Amino acid sequence: MARKVAEVTAPEGGGGGDGLGPRWQLWRRRRFVLASLAFWGLVSMYSTRINFSVAIVAMTSGSGACHRAALPANASAAANASANASAHAGECSERGEFDWDSRTQGLLLSGFFYGYLASQMPAGWLVARAGAAALLGAGIAGSALLTLLGPVAARVGGAPLLLATRIISGLLQGVVFPCLNAIWARWAPPLERSRLATTVASGCNVGTVIVLPLSGLLAAHVGWPSIFYVFGAGGVLWWALWWAQTADSPERDRRVSEKERRFIEEALGVDTATAKVSFHPWRSFFTSPAYLGKLVAHFCANWGFYTLVTQMPMYLKDTLGFDLRAAGFVSALPYVVMALLLQVAGHTADWLERRQLLNTTHVRKLFLCGAFVLQAGCLLLSTALLDPTAVVACLTLGVALEAFAYAVICVNTLDMAPLHASVLAGVSSTIANTSGILSPQLTGFIVRNKSAAEWRIVFYVTSGLYLLGATAFGIFGSAERQPWAEDGLIPAGDPPAPAPAPADADAKKPSRRDAGHDNAAADVAV
Repeated sequence: MARKVAEVTAPEGGGGGDGLGPRWQLWRRRRFVLASLAFWGLVSMYSTRINFSVAIVAMTSGSGACHRAALPANASAAANASANASAHAGECSERGEFDWDSRTQGLLLSGFFYGYLASQMPAGWLVARAGAAALLGAGIAGSALLTLLGPVAARVGGAPLLLATRIISGLLQGVVFPCLNAIWARWAPPLERSRLATTVASGCNVGTVIVLPLSGLLAAHVGWPSIFYVFGAGGVLWWALWWAQTADSPERDRRVSEKERRFIEEALGVDTATAKVSFHPWRSFFTSPAYLGKLVAHFCANWGFYTLVTQMPMYLKDTLGFDLRAAGFVSALPYVVMALLLQVAGHTADWLERRQLLNTTHVRKLFLCGAFVLQAGCLLLSTALLDPTAVVACLTLGVALEAFAYAVICVNTLDMAPLHASVLAGVSSTIANTSGILSPQLTGFIVRNKSAAEWRIVFYVTSGLYLLGATAFGIFGSAERQPWAEDGLIPAGDPPAPAPAPADADAKKPSRRDAGHDNAAADVAV
């Protein structure tokens, strides 16, 4: 397929370059309406994911005085929160409705995460059949409905039925990020790609910061079932808006203006905006240095992030005697700062490209490699500091700088191969999220006596992985369209290419063979 890439330059004047008025009038642009809805979708997704770490404390230890949960980034972090709460169960004056031991609680908390890992790779394949917008909405809405059923499942079927709802909820939410990549492949002009993606991604951090204190208040004043009902209902209401307002592409959106549709198609190139995917070149994916560099960087980013956000409260307590309750509060700071820095990173990346100060590859390498090196420095510096305030500031900055790395990770598959991005993102996210299982296990293996020397080893390992990720992406990373990016694509409106026929068969059965040509490409597996 001939490649058609539009020449995109910086818009002149104060307009947005799309003929729709000043750039700040976001409501006139359907792509930004879509981004706003996706942002709130991620807020809802994380609220139904993380609220369980607070609910299970109230379910097993009573409400109110027994509420204590750290800020989890994933199921492993939530398990740490539960363990922290259980360790202080003697302080509680009430007994919970369910008498689940710590092993059962850990299983319930980790069930979501295993389901989440299992569905991300198939999600890229499902996108081509179900549609990205519909599949994303179904994933979040289905998880919200299961959240609404949580109290009933716990009371009727006990831990086994509740565990089933958590695993299925993880399976449903696993499709979300591959779907987002497929949506931005059709909707995001290259010079707005970082801003749109980071705006949406910050919903994860905002959802985390909102849901934990609100869940604590609900548990204390209304009862633990309200945690499930409030956030589950919120997800269903969000889905109603998403279903009514979104489409997979500008071509299918009834509300998009002709100016905006034409602007997006010209920015992406007509082929990218309208082509269909018939198959994915798997061998090319795993022999591409650019993609392999991205895989390494994504794994290292997640390892560092999970290590910091899940272990920081315990590190502060073990090495500096910092009160665990205060440490739990401090754990919220990285999420707040990271949400703000994601906006800075996305806008800055697009500005550098729009002004042609750096090309896209240089921007991606500067942001990711620079963030990793600085994060490694923050970790190493924190091991030499003795003042708790300085250590907290250093570690908070280390976590928050991840925003610049994720501004690259969120969009790099779109740079390389837009119409294969959903599959590429699913594979990358699956591999990267295994760090959420491995990192806490390695930390537990190293930190046995809770000494400062043991914690230094944990931070040395994490710093080394950050430097490994920076090196791999610095050498192999790229934002250039890859040679295999258009393998398996069929331009919209074009007939499928006929399969080549043997030369000696031409003289024997021309009419029968010719009749089969039109269906040759239909048998290609996605």
